[in-house]
Amino acid sequence: MAEQLGLANRVNAFDPMCVAFGDYDEDGDLDLFSTAYSTGQQGNRLYRNLMKETGEERFEDVTDEAGLTPHLDRFVSGFAVSFADMERDGILDIVLIADHGTSRYFRGNGDGTFTNATSTVERLLAANGMGIAIGDFDRDGLFDFYASSIEYEGVPNSGNLLYRQLPQGGFEEVGIEMGVNRAGWAWGVLMVDVDHDGYEEILSTQNADTTRARMYKRSGRSGYAQIAEACGFDHFLGGRGFVNFDMDNDGDQDLVVFTSGGFEAKPIGVWRNDLSGPGTNWLRVELDTTVRESLAPGGFGAVVRILSDKGPHMQMIDGGPNHCSSGEHGAHFGLGPVDTLDWVRVEWLDGTSTTIPGVATNQILKVRAPFHPADFNGDDTLDLADVAGFVSAFVGAVPSADLNGDGVFDLADVQTYARWFSGV
Repeated sequence: MAEQLGLANRVNAFDPMCVAFGDYDEDGDLDLFSTAYSTGQQGNRLYRNLMKETGEERFEDVTDEAGLTPHLDRFVSGFAVSFADMERDGILDIVLIADHGTSRYFRGNGDGTFTNATSTVERLLAANGMGIAIGDFDRDGLFDFYASSIEYEGVPNSGNLLYRQLPQGGFEEVGIEMGVNRAGWAWGVLMVDVDHDGYEEILSTQNADTTRARMYKRSGRSGYAQIAEACGFDHFLGGRGFVNFDMDNDGDQDLVVFTSGGFEAKPIGVWRNDLSGPGTNWLRVELDTTVRESLAPGGFGAVVRILSDKGPHMQMIDGGPNHCSSGEHGAHFGLGPVDTLDWVRVEWLDGTSTTIPGVATNQILKVRAPFHPADFNGDDTLDLADVAGFVSAFVGAVPSADLNGDGVFDLADVQTYARWFSGV
């Protein structure tokens, strides 16, 4: 269907690599960014989905009009890419991880265009980038990201890079400080809570057949410790793509590594995670936007936040794009001994939210976006019963009435609900 969809010109680019989907124009359908390892021609392109606008199953190349072309010359060697609301302003940004020091960070402007903000990410141009993983590794409420690169023997500041977002804006590179940079010649990377202690492990595949893949576990404030051997993650076969998903639906995250060199000589590696016992609770959140056409399928672009007596945490719904691979479309939280969450809050890309109080752990929680943001009781009808439901929750300080998520029940929440109800 490539020609029919307006994507056939992809064959003109050398070595197309990865794609990411995201509703950057917020019209309810998924747009596409496609990367290419093109050192001789420009192959990294942004495509806008025209389905909601025209009713046609067709994409339009909007790289030029989005303001990206001047920053994506023919020497940008794109590998992995992600649409992500990195700065939590309700606007999707683009993080492009590329080889030869050509990675880019584009901040979304909210009008269909992007600004090149690469200079705000410390040492981003130092990466021989291959893969990307996004998460809040330090649980400070700001999204960070991890990029794979090459560790050169005798070069102390080479290797993978961990970018911590700063409260005042921008990102600082802390890979060496946190102990996650020495990962050989790395490709696919992940941030996922493998042991359900509430903090994501950082994982990285390896290029060489003689070097083990890495799994780093958070060890207090001092950084991370390498635990791949201790937990049996024994991949040596030149890993490339890397995904996590719950293949046996038992609540924990399993791993798949795709190898280079052909499936017969170097087969896919699959590691089943078998957590059990106390202190291994979890929650998986899946989103349903089928009754609200203004939101992208699967809730892409949404942020899922949780609160328990162990503090807040959050995950992004972006399809988990990585090096030539993509993971499952949901949010997974390891919760340790926590058996009930204060609340689960879904912050949809259009600026509205859905909050569910008192959520039990060890379940797959499916959250459906209401047909209208002010449909407070979720009965697919907007009427005075919704107003009464909001007022009752507001007076009772029920988390679902804290519409701006600041932990305070005040006039701002009332104004927000009034705005949603009136459609203004």
